Amino acid sequence: MAKKFIRKDAHKKKRLSEVWRKPKGITNKMRLKRKGHCACVRPGYGTKATERGKNTQGLFIVTVSNLEELKKVDPKTQSALITNVGRNKKIVMIAEAEKLKITLTNLNSEAFKKNTVKFLSEKKKETAEKKAEKETAEKEAEKSRKSADFLDAEPQKAPLFGSQKSADFGGNVKTFSSKEADAKEKEAKAKNKEVKDIKDEQTQEEKKKAEKEEKDKVLIKAK
Repeated sequence: MAKKFIRKDAHKKKRLSEVWRKPKGITNKMRLKRKGHCACVRPGYGTKATERGKNTQGLFIVTVSNLEELKKVDPKTQSALITNVGRNKKIVMIAEAEKLKITLTNLNSEAFKKNTVKFLSEKKKETAEKKAEKETAEKEAEKSRKSADFLDAEPQKAPLFGSQKSADFGGNVKTFSSKEADAKEKEAKAKNKEVKDIKDEQTQEEKKKAEKEEKDKVLIKAK
């Protein structure tokens, strides 16, 4: 393991992080390599070339993005880092890694499996609810469409009286007539017309008779 180099006075001042910064002050004791101060970065502290690039488990990290690359990993000297893979493919790769006994650097396989199962079950439930809502909405729309077609085809109305007013489903009063009502109305009008014509003829004949009688009376008086 390589030596950890920290910034000057990072352990004294809270506002400074431990990330390495090269000391540049003229009288900086770390730069002057005085005794009792932290060491500076310089050649000799580096890791051995054979150990360089290994993780804390002592394995070289290899990035994989499909099953073919995963199968090439040596479980004794290498560990796999799964990248650019979706959730479903990642589950398959985890199962394959467990089968080949390959360690995974960036994944806790058990926790990932639990989270994935939970996520998929929630998603399945959500899709089922959405589907049910959609079906109910479609059924309601179909019912309303059928009722609208029925009303357009033959509207229901209350019994017609002299004013020919009828109430619709909403309670609103509308004036409309069906075929039967129209036919009956036409028949009644025709009968009324006939009766009226007959009455008019009778009144005209009576008027003529009355006028004739008056004329006859006048003529008789003149004689």
